[in-house]
Formats: sequence, C-alpha cells, structure tokens
Amino acid sequence: MEIIQVTQDLIANKITREMAVIKLFKMDLATNEYKFAKAVAKLARKLPRMSFAEESNEMELCSRHVDPFLSGLKTFCAGVLTSVSPNDKACNGSQVLGLREAKLAHQASNGYMICRDLLRISFFCKNALDMQTMMGVMGLQVIGRTVTVYSLVLPSSGLYVVYELAKVKIPDCLDDLPKLIMDISNVLLVFDVFDRFCIPSVDSPHSERQRPTISSSNFNKLFSASQNRKRSCHLKHLHN
Repeated sequence: MEIIQVTQDLIANKITREMAVIKLFKMDLATNEYKFAKAVAKLARKLPRMSFAEESNEMELCSRHVDPFLSGLKTFCAGVLTSVSPNDKACNGSQVLGLREAKLAHQASNGYMICRDLLRISFFCKNALDMQTMMGVMGLQVIGRTVTVYSLVLPSSGLYVVYELAKVKIPDCLDDLPKLIMDISNVLLVFDVFDRFCIPSVDSPHSERQRPTISSSNFNKLFSASQNRKRSCHLKHLHN
C-alpha cells in the first residue's frame, strides 16, 4: 500500500515530515481511503520519533495523539463529525453527529468511571439523535490511545441500541505508525457505517419511537455508590 511506503520512508529518514504530509495529501485514493490518509498525515506531523516512558497528561494525549487522528477523520461526506466531549456546550444549536469522552491510560482499570462515561456518551448520542431526527449517531470513547467507536440507533419504538463498531489504537510514536495503517479495515468500516446511518431519518414515524431521556438524578442512581475495581468489566482496556 502506498500509505505504508510513505510512512516507512519517513521512519527511515528518507523523507521529511513535510514531504510525507504532502505525499499523503496528494494520493489518488478512494474517498474513505483518502480520509484515512489525511488522518495518517496529521499524525505524521505531530507524533514524536520515539515514545516517552512517562504517561502523557490529558492535554498532551489529546493534542498530540487523539485530536490529530480524529481531525483527519472528521470530514465525512458533505457533513462534519463534531467530536466534542459530552461536557461541552456545542451540543446545543449545532449539528452533532458524534461525541467523544477521553480518559488517561492509568484510568483504564477504573470500571466505575469507564462504564459511567460510556452511558453518558450513550445519553448524549440519544439526545442528538432525537433532536436532529437522525438514523444514527456515533460516540467515541478514548481510553489512553485506544479509541472505541460506538453507534447508537433507534430500530423500534423506545429501543435505543448501542453497537460497538471498532477499536483503533493510535500510535504513540512514528515507529508505530504502520501498525495503525494495518487497522485501516476497521476505520473504513466506521466510515461505511457513518455514511449509511449518520444521516437524517426519512422514516416519518421516527419521532413516535422516541422516549424521554432520564434525569441527571436518576442517571446517578444507576451506579452503586461503592466502587470495587476487582469487579469484572468487559469494558476494561489493557496495554493502553
């Protein structure tokens, strides 16, 4: 694959970062493959040549790894995937096709926070789907450098379903960039689902299927006040 050749040349210092970015942006690829190449280009511009021993803080994690990758993936078709945290106020007044929540790698063992964040993402996706009458909305949960992509749909009356679409691990340095390229099939799957489901619903009774979102007080009651990290949790992430 041409993308792999460019990254290998960059790692071997045969070309500069600027040359790699130009080559990636000039590639003649299918639409979704080109979007992936853009994400790789943005990472090639930001990633360090060698990984750091210490864990990045949340700001560095987002600015150096997560945001460059997601910014390359934001432009889907003619629309924009607004990857905002559920804490942001951007959900009001603008079209939201996706939301994200980020946690550092050392928090991956905190099943309480991970499950709570995932449910929050689901609720905000549900609200976005209802308000904008969409067929589906995407949610991104970032834990360390692992991005898990979910899709929320409303297939029948009152039944909001969240599907896990794919897990993609963002590299922490240029040497690991080829590993991301090997995951291109997962990213293309996400693009395909986005293209087909994150669009306005043409089903006239769609609004009749909707149900009210539970209140914040009831949301908090869903979680036990006691926390035990020894409890098994299928959302647990390893090697972030």
